[in-house]
Amino acid sequence: MKALLIARLCLVAMILFPLSTLCQNFPLDSIGRLSQAEQVLAYSFIAESNRNSHSDTALHFAKRAFEIAEKNDRDFSKIISRIALGSVLHVRGSYDLSRKYYQEALDLSIILENDSLQAVAHNGIGASHWQQGRHAEALGQHFQSLRIRDRINDMRGRIVARNSIGIVYQSQEKLPLAEKYVREAFRLLNEFDDPSLKMTTMHTLANIYGMQGKIKDAFAIDQEGLQLAEKTNNELAKSLFYDNMGNCYLYGDPPDYEKAVEYFTRTLLIDSAFNNKKQMSDSYANLGGVFFHQKKFTDAIPYLLRCIQLANESGYVQGKLKALQMLTTAYRQSGRDDQAYDALKDAMRVKDSLVNISSENRI
Repeated sequence: MKALLIARLCLVAMILFPLSTLCQNFPLDSIGRLSQAEQVLAYSFIAESNRNSHSDTALHFAKRAFEIAEKNDRDFSKIISRIALGSVLHVRGSYDLSRKYYQEALDLSIILENDSLQAVAHNGIGASHWQQGRHAEALGQHFQSLRIRDRINDMRGRIVARNSIGIVYQSQEKLPLAEKYVREAFRLLNEFDDPSLKMTTMHTLANIYGMQGKIKDAFAIDQEGLQLAEKTNNELAKSLFYDNMGNCYLYGDPPDYEKAVEYFTRTLLIDSAFNNKKQMSDSYANLGGVFFHQKKFTDAIPYLLRCIQLANESGYVQGKLKALQMLTTAYRQSGRDDQAYDALKDAMRVKDSLVNISSENRI
């Protein structure tokens, strides 16, 4: 009975509080005595609990949940296992696969008429689109998630959706819109204490401040967020705050290039441990950017080339465009005009492939 109770609590925690510590000490040796449906819930929660700190472990348990769910005919179990697998694949940078499982979860949750799970799936699909630079599609999914979560008064979901929308607008450099949604999320956090959501919100707000030139304010938020990430053993969040702090050192007045390299390297080490090629691509771009800002163009080239390679492997179109634009200048400034011309042509092709503005306006 105790194991059954824990499994049911894990279900509630997984949907509403994904990074809750409620089930982190779940008795693994007792899972085999549960029904298949209950095993799916338990393994899915274990996967979710480990995804930001031990992604290999998380992937193992997410796959186990998926395998068990496929052996029974309960659509609810299939949805939960797909959400868990999509979530873990997302932090590992497998965005196409992540979106596939979230889409399957969405289709099944529509059949079940389960609003909460539909909202989770919409958010997961939107996040994968954002990571690959498809901002119009990302916003469409996130706004669908927001509408559902506001309607059913899902407090945690309302914060998640607003954060997600703010992140997309911040990536588009639409800072007033980004700040509007992130500050709404902060206000809701006064009523709902969740370290994971707080770190996501702080990270986005620090990014916004940095892009507005408020470097000291951004750095202060990053330091507070890093302390919380260390306290909660959230490696993924640590990577994000290290990245922000590297940018603060790079764009500070005066810039501290040595510190920037140190923090971007810290980020890269964590990204590599997760095998997240999109994030690794970003880190190599940032490291190349440090040398680029110092006008050490020859030194920047290997980092930019590695960034482009990883961007190709992960489908990270916007990262590839940014690196190609810097690479064009680096080649030209290094006297390698033919290679500069080739990089420019590649950049033009990538730019043409990005989502056009009219599509976004329709959404």
